[in-house]
Amino acid sequence: MGKFAIHADAREDGVILKLVGELTVHDSEPLKQQLFAALEHRPKRVVIDASALTFISSLGLGSLVEVRRALEADSVTLRLAGASDFVAEIFRKTRLAEIFPMYSDPEQALTEASGA
Repeated sequence: MGKFAIHADAREDGVILKLVGELTVHDSEPLKQQLFAALEHRPKRVVIDASALTFISSLGLGSLVEVRRALEADSVTLRLAGASDFVAEIFRKTRLAEIFPMYSDPEQALTEASGA
């Protein structure tokens, strides 16, 4: 099992959460806790920086969907940025790319006004 970490970077216009390593079934609950904690700052946007994410399990994907629903209820957008070809392909194959705007760069995802 690979090591997983989350690094939060709160900004004026949102929060960038950098996911590092392998997001497995064991990391799903800590991920949800960190994402929901980010909501306490009432950001306009939450960006998942997946540039250092090497794997994501189906439960990890489910956690992101669950958090996305909660964010939408508070009118907060959740975006994905910097995903490797491997991770981006997982989002495409599961059709989650249709509901997660994907950007090449976390800064662009944070500042761009509308979805990609």
